[in-house]
Amino acid sequence: MRNYESGDTQRVRPAGCSNSRSNGTKVQLPAHCTRTIFSGECIWLAAWSRFQPLVPAFATAGQADVREPGCAHGSERGAIVAGEALHNLITSHHRLHSPGTIMAQPKKATPSDAAALGGRFDHTILVLQGGGALGAYQAGIFAGLADCGLMPDWVAGVSIGAINAALIAGNAPERRVERLSEFWDRMSAHAPFIPPAYLDPWRPMLNAFSAASSVTFGVPGFFTPRVPPPFLAPDGSIEALSFYDTRPLKATLEKLVDFDVINRKDVRLSLGSVNLRSGNSVYFDNAQMQIGPEHVMASGALPPGFPPVEVDGELYWDGGIVSNSPLWYIVDENFRLGALVLQVDVFSGAGEMPQNLRQVQERVKDIQYASKTRFNTMRVREIEGLRGALRRVIDKLPKALQSDPDVERLTAISTRGTVALLHFINRHNTQSSDFKDYEFSRATVTDLWNGGLEDARRAVASPKWKEALALTSGIGIYDMTS
Repeated sequence: MRNYESGDTQRVRPAGCSNSRSNGTKVQLPAHCTRTIFSGECIWLAAWSRFQPLVPAFATAGQADVREPGCAHGSERGAIVAGEALHNLITSHHRLHSPGTIMAQPKKATPSDAAALGGRFDHTILVLQGGGALGAYQAGIFAGLADCGLMPDWVAGVSIGAINAALIAGNAPERRVERLSEFWDRMSAHAPFIPPAYLDPWRPMLNAFSAASSVTFGVPGFFTPRVPPPFLAPDGSIEALSFYDTRPLKATLEKLVDFDVINRKDVRLSLGSVNLRSGNSVYFDNAQMQIGPEHVMASGALPPGFPPVEVDGELYWDGGIVSNSPLWYIVDENFRLGALVLQVDVFSGAGEMPQNLRQVQERVKDIQYASKTRFNTMRVREIEGLRGALRRVIDKLPKALQSDPDVERLTAISTRGTVALLHFINRHNTQSSDFKDYEFSRATVTDLWNGGLEDARRAVASPKWKEALALTSGIGIYDMTS
């Protein structure tokens, strides 16, 4: 494979064109493109011939007369149009979408009901599910809520949710959205091409190439393929336990997360993991220990892609293996206080009937990763109902029994503050099929971020938000994206 450095050109020779000008269409690679022609947006330059059927679309999009003198055949004309149009799309894309500008930024707004809602509770808790590239949706939700003045004082996450949680808890309030945007810019920088609307029919194929690029070459700043591969590594070595090396993620976290801020405990941070040997769920919590990059990486160490991470002599894997949502930990950990719980899920348990095998695989993945979340939500509702019933029974007891030690213990268990659980579920179709959790293209990441941002804005303006604001006792569960 040849590396095309900045300024290199490649001539694409249309067959049958004898005119000197038609000896090749010059394709100028973007100035920053120094990767192989098979990675990121450069793969499209190598595969430009696949786009010949799009000639009519390119022509209707403003292309002038592109017929080359001496080229009498439609296939030659298509080759030239495809090559030039792809070049123009990519270079114009880079002028319009430089790093740091691709995510829709929150509109400055006056804090309103959102901030008022958070202020009514003892805690405002953000709960983030695992889901790889789909975590960009969570970042968009946070950006939308932050725009309204709603800031959590407790963030809990699993897998990619743990990374987003660390970016939030590990930065000053005014820098959190900026750091999230920078992280997701980095994750999608290897495939920054955002296709225009008239290429939507080709979006599934573009996304498939992006996912294949992630699998083959890794994601810069996140993970890289092991060389040599794990089956050539000695048994028992860390290199034999995964296909990818996640040391680049450590460098990214050290760059974007201030762990001194996390360990000041201004915001509580809880990261879900699982002990490799015992199989037990474990939470790294800054209320109980010092948090470092290794704790975040352990929460996202999903096998067999990523290796286990050692923390204090023990090896840990991704907490999503046990439960993909930290909701139950939040409920168990501090059940007596009132809380506004903002639960952001990137997989939807409900969905349409699949029409083909790819959709079957996608549906299975959605159900697998959303099932524990739905179970936890139902259990929370059930437990809180029983707690209320116990409280009512205790109130009916004679006063003489109120001081009984067992009754006092039951009274403590039955008493808790008001809980409003606001559930945000990613229902946006990025046309990434069953590989959507490892498809990190700039187009998909941007769609997810903007989808979360708009879902948050709609939620704050919805009647359900006002219902939660009016909740005075018990538990209320609201689907904010239905």
